Amino acid sequence: IAAVGIVLVLTLAATGLWLFRLPVATSSGTEFLLVVGGFALLFFAAGIFLFRRFGGRESAEDGSRGRNFGDLRAQLPAFSALLPFLLLIMMIQRLSLANPSPVFGLALLLVVLTLGLACLLTIAWLPICALAGVAALQYAWQARHAAGAEAGLVLGWQILFIAVFSAFPFVFRARFAALTGPWAVAALAGVLHFPLVYRLVERTWPNDVMGLLPAAFAAIPLLSLVAILRRPATAEPARLNQSAWFGGVALLFITLIFPIQFERQWLTLAWALEGVALLWLYHRVPHAGLRLTGIGLLVAAFARLAVNPAIVAYQARSDTPLLNWYLYTYGLATACLW
Repeated sequence: IAAVGIVLVLTLAATGLWLFRLPVATSSGTEFLLVVGGFALLFFAAGIFLFRRFGGRESAEDGSRGRNFGDLRAQLPAFSALLPFLLLIMMIQRLSLANPSPVFGLALLLVVLTLGLACLLTIAWLPICALAGVAALQYAWQARHAAGAEAGLVLGWQILFIAVFSAFPFVFRARFAALTGPWAVAALAGVLHFPLVYRLVERTWPNDVMGLLPAAFAAIPLLSLVAILRRPATAEPARLNQSAWFGGVALLFITLIFPIQFERQWLTLAWALEGVALLWLYHRVPHAGLRLTGIGLLVAAFARLAVNPAIVAYQARSDTPLLNWYLYTYGLATACLW
């Protein structure tokens, strides 16, 4: 298995070197995408074969708890999922591409293959590799290409990726009922994609109601939370973790609605509101992670406003007495701490 991993790294390194020999101005990148896709399929198939060949039979414990990355057999699919994304990011930086669909289409294929392996081999946190890879790819694309005629197309791909990750654990809910990883990745999909969508909408379709954007992002985790709570409680610890992830992410987007409408210190206000919201949720979903994260966010908001005297210098109050940004920022943060 280690030998196949070494071959995987060397193969993709050779492909990366070949990328730098392609003509920047004239190459469409099609042949490069075909090679990357072909090798990805090859190594995914090799990972499944080796897993089945060398002790791939699933035990009852593996089926209920899932395998972790400490298992070398799980590391090969993880590298097979991540390394092609690195090549695609290099391709974006190297070549001048106008249409994102070929690159994102191959990325979608890699995501589907990775999620399929996670289901087939019961590797609970393998989907995080696919999410990290596709998110990094989209950030690289948006940093390289200004919003233009393809903005609507890019937004469509972003929505599609969110939908795939969000639906995945529910499609295979019987397989992942006692696990946390796939559900956590589904909740995090919106968190990683929100900055991308927000910047794209802000640059391409500027408007005065940007607070509606986090409201739309809150809908998916809220619906997911309702679906989990309505499901029979067959595995209570895992169900608690799943509820905490979706509840925390839903509250994150809900608390972003109001600060995003303000001009100053909206991030600090988001920390304070999210912190108190997580502590509220902790009393209903008693997960220790909610309490620690909520306290950490409140401490960060306090430090940002109280320990940073420069804040009153680089953002002076308006000419309006009392009813200015000092009141709503410090007032809301104080209310949250109280």
